[in-house]
Amino acid sequence: MNEDKIKKIEYIKESFKFKQLKEYHKAVEMLYKALAIESKETNDEDNVEILSQIGFLFMELENYPKALEEFQKALAINPNHSFSVLKSFDIYFKEKQFSKALNLAQKYCENNKNSIAYLNYFKALVALNKTQDAIEIFNALDENIKLDPDILYTISKIDPKKRKLLLEKIVDIDETHVNANLELAEIELKEGNYNKVINYCLNIVDDNPLALYYLALVEQSRHEYSKAIDLFIRAINIDYDTHDFYFDLAKAY
Repeated sequence: MNEDKIKKIEYIKESFKFKQLKEYHKAVEMLYKALAIESKETNDEDNVEILSQIGFLFMELENYPKALEEFQKALAINPNHSFSVLKSFDIYFKEKQFSKALNLAQKYCENNKNSIAYLNYFKALVALNKTQDAIEIFNALDENIKLDPDILYTISKIDPKKRKLLLEKIVDIDETHVNANLELAEIELKEGNYNKVINYCLNIVDDNPLALYYLALVEQSRHEYSKAIDLFIRAINIDYDTHDFYFDLAKAY
């Protein structure tokens, strides 16, 4: 191994150390140094991986235009580089550029017939309200992909009449699916089926603020105010700004 190759590897190692410390600017700097080294032992695929990692670091820094720029450089070398395509999709979707996200997902599906590819495809279609297209594509899928819980969850947003049935199917497949359990708990709470609410909330492995909130509402409805207050406070300690739990906490007092 020549000296340039060794130096390049050292820069990459340093970058990963900085990444673990969340010192992303320094991590990017190391990867740019690695990228600048030309070596006879370096191939294009090495540079694709470096560029994609630079793109990811810029995502961590929330500099999405720069991240996309680096992913595009990677894709110019290897148009089928999965990581760069999927992360580009994530940025477009996060930035609500749904048409660009759909275009990327559609192209990716042409060469990748898997759950991840179709999940992104459906997310973009639903975001653009292309529900009929989503249903037709879903119906044509292989059964194993149709049963992917995240795909089912995305499809469940299309038809309110079938929503509960699909959510129940998701929980049958994956008992711990967070979003499906939360939405079923909300539905059953409105219908007064408190035991079902408890079951769905307890299916969620980690403490979830909404699950704790729903459990608190159940205890409040049963006049178990001390238990309700404890659950409200736990929910607030996890999530004190996204959801407004304070009003119900005050009522419990």
